[in-house]
Amino acid sequence: RMIRGLASRTPLPVGAVRPRAASSVARAEARFEMACIWGAGHLLVTGEDRADARDLLERVLRRIDPLGTVRARACNPDPEAALDGLFALSDGDDPIPLDRRERRQALLRLLERARAARRSVFIVVDDGDDATVAQLERLRAGVEVAPEAIERLRLVFLGGGALLAKLDDRSA
Repeated sequence: RMIRGLASRTPLPVGAVRPRAASSVARAEARFEMACIWGAGHLLVTGEDRADARDLLERVLRRIDPLGTVRARACNPDPEAALDGLFALSDGDDPIPLDRRERRQALLRLLERARAARRSVFIVVDDGDDATVAQLERLRAGVEVAPEAIERLRLVFLGGGALLAKLDDRSA
């Protein structure tokens, strides 16, 4: 299922990024940047200090110039609203679609824009530590509107030990 295959969906061996000493942070940052540019799949950034991991993520995203970056909350009480930030990228000033079919069509248009521009959209999920496996899976399923969506609509899970434990859980 989603959680176990997270790192394996990316052709590059991304794994978990753990910022520590300056040299390991530089290596982790370079590896993460390469995964963002050349990889195709969802990403995982973890660290003992989430602020350091978030800073690493922000630096890389500024350098690679994605088509867009949005924040999503896996713990959003309204699962449909968790991805609302993506619709601003897909349709500009149009209202957020309420119907599932319209939402899917808007995401497919965003995917087509990303493909044409050869740039990715990164959906940063920074409440992965607090989310349940079901919430993380629901977010993943909401983004993967087509088999090729994972190439350009890319989730970035940001967290720490609790997120890693969920991803390592064989029942996930």
